[in-house]
Amino acid sequence: MSQSAMATTEPTHGQADSVASVESPAQDNPGPKDHSDYTRALEKRLSELESRLLNVELHSKESVSKRVISGDNPESELENAAKSPSDDDAGPEPEQLPVVREIRRLNWINFVNRFPDQKDAALIELLMAPPSLEDEEKKDSLFCAKLQLVGAEEAQQLMATMRERNVFRSDAYLQSVRISSIPLARELVDILGSDDDITAPLIFRRPFAPLIYHIDDFKKKLAKLEAELEKTTEEDVLSIFPSSVVPTQTAMTASEKARADRTTLAGDFRYLIQFLEREILPFANLFDSSSKPETSSRHRKTCFRDLWHLFRVGEYIYNPAATFSFQSNPKAVVNESGDQKLWKLYRKRTVGNDFELKCYRIDHNGEAYVCIPTTFTISYFKGEQDIVNLTVYPLRFAEDHKALLQVYKESGQKCKECIEAKFLLHTGWALTPESQSSLQYIASDVILDAGEAMKLHFNWKFDSKYPSTKEWDRGYPYYLYHVFYWRLKDQKAVSSNIQNACWVDDWVGRKEKIDYCERVDSFLSHGINGREKEYQLNDDDIVLLPRRLFAYVLQERRFVAVETRNLSSVKDSTSGTFENLVINPDHMSLLQSLVHSHYMRKQIQDSGRYSVNQDIVHNKGRGLVILLHGVPGVGKTSTAETIAHQWKKPLLPITYGDLGLSPSNVESKLKDVFRLAQLWGCILLLDEADVFLSERKATDLERNALVSGGFPSHGAESSLTVSAFTVFLRVLEYYMGILFLTTNRVGTIDEAFRSRIHISLYYPDLGKRETRKIWKLNLDRLRAIEEERAGTTGKPALTIDVDGIKNFALEHYKSSQQGKGRWNGRQIRNAFLVASALARYEKEHPDSKSQPSINTSPYNTSSYDISARHFKVVAEAGVGFDKYLYEIKRKTPGEQALLHGYRIDSVTHKSPQEPGSQFTAGQGGIPPSNQGLFPGQSSPSLQGHYDGLQAHNPGSRQSQAQFSQYGYTADGLRSQPFVPHGHDPTFNRSPQTGYGQEFGMGMGMRNEYNLQPPPVTSSKHSFKGSPRGTPSGFSGTAGHGDDDSDSDD
Repeated sequence: MSQSAMATTEPTHGQADSVASVESPAQDNPGPKDHSDYTRALEKRLSELESRLLNVELHSKESVSKRVISGDNPESELENAAKSPSDDDAGPEPEQLPVVREIRRLNWINFVNRFPDQKDAALIELLMAPPSLEDEEKKDSLFCAKLQLVGAEEAQQLMATMRERNVFRSDAYLQSVRISSIPLARELVDILGSDDDITAPLIFRRPFAPLIYHIDDFKKKLAKLEAELEKTTEEDVLSIFPSSVVPTQTAMTASEKARADRTTLAGDFRYLIQFLEREILPFANLFDSSSKPETSSRHRKTCFRDLWHLFRVGEYIYNPAATFSFQSNPKAVVNESGDQKLWKLYRKRTVGNDFELKCYRIDHNGEAYVCIPTTFTISYFKGEQDIVNLTVYPLRFAEDHKALLQVYKESGQKCKECIEAKFLLHTGWALTPESQSSLQYIASDVILDAGEAMKLHFNWKFDSKYPSTKEWDRGYPYYLYHVFYWRLKDQKAVSSNIQNACWVDDWVGRKEKIDYCERVDSFLSHGINGREKEYQLNDDDIVLLPRRLFAYVLQERRFVAVETRNLSSVKDSTSGTFENLVINPDHMSLLQSLVHSHYMRKQIQDSGRYSVNQDIVHNKGRGLVILLHGVPGVGKTSTAETIAHQWKKPLLPITYGDLGLSPSNVESKLKDVFRLAQLWGCILLLDEADVFLSERKATDLERNALVSGGFPSHGAESSLTVSAFTVFLRVLEYYMGILFLTTNRVGTIDEAFRSRIHISLYYPDLGKRETRKIWKLNLDRLRAIEEERAGTTGKPALTIDVDGIKNFALEHYKSSQQGKGRWNGRQIRNAFLVASALARYEKEHPDSKSQPSINTSPYNTSSYDISARHFKVVAEAGVGFDKYLYEIKRKTPGEQALLHGYRIDSVTHKSPQEPGSQFTAGQGGIPPSNQGLFPGQSSPSLQGHYDGLQAHNPGSRQSQAQFSQYGYTADGLRSQPFVPHGHDPTFNRSPQTGYGQEFGMGMGMRNEYNLQPPPVTSSKHSFKGSPRGTPSGFSGTAGHGDDDSDSDD
């Protein structure tokens, strides 16, 4: 190895980390006063030396002496370490000095140098130095350079002065301990677990972990030595000699010497233990909160070498840089624990120039709580630093740490409760990292399942791993540190060096980790032994739980990352009970009994005590499939939602769009939806099921094109409908949960499903009794909403004219009881939303010019904030829209549904011949043939509609007889474009109007004539402004059998 290479690793004199002028010790300079030439020459040589030292500093690594003394790990320097070169004139290696039983505190120069007048070495030598050794190393380098430049007499005086003065800096403190006795060093190395032979003094560096950890072992060894000394006799000593040797004075001298050595060793051991107990063991409590008041302020700071004592295995570590921000760093929050402020420490060690802290937090993988490890690194820093300015620091040093710990206990408890509940309500911002807009506001029921989320999103997966508890090799002595012995030769000072051994030990930290993980930390010990599923979190564990969880949003059918504070239990309110669901009472009791029976049977089957079912195939047909069909807005979907709410089950809705277009995608996604529903115990809702379960058509070329990318040949069997249909049938057979199917086009459902539906319930139009109840429920909710808003905002609640609104509801029902403009349940709810918003705006902006000009309305009751006039505004706006649609299609929704074979709205539980039946000719949205749709006009017949249906919808099998059995005629459809009564067809007609516009209107696509009919006042229940009035074919309410009396229920 070259000398330059050695210079980068050895603490040679003449090398330092930085160079600055320092004051040399005062010295006498006898002789003539005029020494200007000599002085100038000396100053020149010193200047050159300083320049050389500065050059070394700028182009070399930091000295090994600094690394060794500062407590850094020298293992990485093994290959580069070498003995410091000796001077050519150094002579033979010097002998070790005699050891005396005392403690000497030495500054840096006296610790790394032995001077000629030094006759002995202390048993325990302590290096007292400031936190940063740069200045000390620089002083040593310049001092040694000066010794080599001056004469022998001056050098001797300088060395004597340095040793006698032994000046420390005011901020110096204990940094290293050197054991000068080689026999004692050998005993220590043996106790520490090394087989290496020690031939030089042994140095322990701060933080003195091996000395503190093995103090009890040292005491046991001392007790053993003392016991052996008490029993040792002269015969025991002489037994080591051959029997031929006659006991002589020489042998007795050897015996006495051996006994004296053992006695000396025991005395040295006793002296060392007393020193350790007095000055080293207190380091373990250096940062205790119980420190004395006069020292506690200083201990708010730490040097790099004391990090070992600052951080304690098993305590909470605070990471101030962690922030829970979905927006700033989504990836860090999702799978890199970027939101975790509290961790628990299980391992600490020094690696190179860094101090590493291995910590863990707790997360849930969908099956069990698991350990998520991480490593924090504190880079080497000079001097002292405030503890709270470290990258991480113990929680006990955080400001108001008790309150902070309580906050995280509450947060962890909330997380634990959410994981156990699993089915929750989310209201707030959620993170969707894979979408273009990562943040999205979500108000929906959710299911927590990290396992399923990470199966679908691999980049969300967090690394779960428990600490290794494998035993490693013990520490060892490493000959790296040099002490320089000075002597005078040929009128100058020369030096040679003797290596000292530095104890290198990571075993203490590893042993501490193993003991903690296997015996102290219950969570880690369960996980290491593979019993994490059995473990129940305690109060110390819950603070390590995250604020981020993975949830499946039921309304949107996708996984997101959510924050625990936005989660709440699904409210057990009365709004989701059957008492507030306006449906047929028979339907209600039937559904309750079916669902109750299903869950009772499932509970028995899950227990393994019952395996026989109605189907001959095992595990087949154990589900419950319910079809709800009827007109829109009468409670079909609400029925499924209420069932799910009452039994506290998640409701998982699926739509046709969720399944994609490709048959392969349809099958995989459909199976996945059913699997998740069964896994989570969901009630499955297939809303608008007619889109998915319509009749199979092999000639459905348009859908075939979606699958194949072109138009296949006629009769192809690879259509999306056929494929999805077949898959659905197969999956449905083995589904064990509850499935609700809702549709308002029941006529399109394939007959193959009829046998797989356990019960089908019909939902007709709302009667007067149902309508009145819905209005009453919405009034109660509006009153509750206003009271809650007043409590939240501090503003007074809006007053409600309950009686006036009830009167408006009854009048509105009467005016539309023939079907034209009648509101269903959803429309009534929407009317309340709009009316309350309008009233609130009027209240807050009384002078606004944008208010509707209806203050002269008979419904205007100025004493109330929300009155019937607001609902009048909503009604008139809705009538205009309904009128426009009727002008385009020239048929009511009921007419269209019947003509296309979707449904018939007039069906009741009574037969048409039964006395008192409300089922009469003209119901269902189709007027009788001898009455016009509006007064003064004859009604168009249905034959043309039927013919058009057959032409454009070959799958329909409606016959003329099916129309005639309900009293309808089929005498031909008007073939000319519709012309309003008493108007010219060209009235207000666009110049571009031609055959295309007429055909479009006839097909019910649009109304391009922009007709302006005269007002009609002859009909009480007409659409306001309609040219035809109200169709007279509506003779009663459909399917409820309500009377038209005005008496309240």
